[in-house]
Amino acid sequence: ALFLGFVLGDDRGQSPEIVEDFRGAGLTHLLVVSGENLAFALALVGPLLRRLSMGGRLAAAAAVLLFFGLLTRWEPSVLRAVAMVAVSMLAWAMGRPSSTLRLLALAVTALLVIDPLLVHSVGFLLSVGACTGIALLARPIADALPGPRPLADAVGVTAAAQLGVAPVLVPVFGGIPVASLVANLLAVPAAGPVMMWGIAAGIPAGVVGGVVARAVCIPTDLLIGWIAGVARWSSAAPLGQLGGVHVVVLGGLVAVGGLVHTRRARLAVVACAGLVLAQPAAALARGAGPWHTQVAGADLYRAGGATVLVVGDARPEQLLRGVRAAGVRSVDVLVVRRPSRRTESAVTSLTDRVPARVRAGPDTITTDGEVDVGAIAVRLHPDDGTLEVAVARR
Repeated sequence: ALFLGFVLGDDRGQSPEIVEDFRGAGLTHLLVVSGENLAFALALVGPLLRRLSMGGRLAAAAAVLLFFGLLTRWEPSVLRAVAMVAVSMLAWAMGRPSSTLRLLALAVTALLVIDPLLVHSVGFLLSVGACTGIALLARPIADALPGPRPLADAVGVTAAAQLGVAPVLVPVFGGIPVASLVANLLAVPAAGPVMMWGIAAGIPAGVVGGVVARAVCIPTDLLIGWIAGVARWSSAAPLGQLGGVHVVVLGGLVAVGGLVHTRRARLAVVACAGLVLAQPAAALARGAGPWHTQVAGADLYRAGGATVLVVGDARPEQLLRGVRAAGVRSVDVLVVRRPSRRTESAVTSLTDRVPARVRAGPDTITTDGEVDVGAIAVRLHPDDGTLEVAVARR
């Protein structure tokens, strides 16, 4: 399922907890087709294209773009990438090479003239924002960072992309995971080989089948396992999220870093950025949060280090996301008030990532009872297939 998401953007077989792992780690761009996929597809056919004349190259590359778009169902990020490549090819054929920003501006303008409703597509906005951030900020950020150049360049691209998508991510999803910076540095280098090896070796392996196919796909399996592991570890890390204020401050620090030229001043800017990135984690470690909050169809109670979650009607992808966003990494008592197929799926996805010490529901509680956990008392009363719950501080 992850391989199909990486290569074709087909996410139908991905479980809610896997999707939430990638979202919590800031790696959701790997689950959809992007410009990187298109670049690898063109790289695969590059040796053949170089044997053709200029007109033949344009025609063959256009055919590749069309086939790739049809294969990936013309997702918004694919539209942006295909449009940029098409404009780039035309500029090359006319002998007028253009900068990345000009290519992006022309491609986005053409797409919006054709389909103005793309302005309401979150995927399109994220794709354009990431590309814009990389084009504008990747080099200044990399130049301001100390250390080996390859690492500084990778951090620069990752940080620039995150700042570029921040105006969309913060209002739509509530923030940017702090873990996304490290997660992208660890996972993205493995995504390229998945695309290249998966397609180049996967097609003949599918034709041959059997032991040969399993042996050929071992590298793909290992790489996808590594990326999935990075997503799970990063999303579970108690590092918090960057809000609007954090993003504005980081943007200001990037601007200051581009103006200063001494090594000491740049190190001071980097240190300040590190403090901003550490603030959400410090806030999570400093306090347990409010006594009662509503989280995606559930009620969350916290006091004295104890955590109680009462689930009413919840969706799988929303419950896990809300509990993680609240900074909860384990639940002492999990109560299901009204069991249903959707609620059971949500609870299963949650407990697969956030362990629960005690779980109660109408199927396990048949008489009135009380569960005490630290500073919280939970009173349970079964009533005609539902469970009435009263939570109070002790």
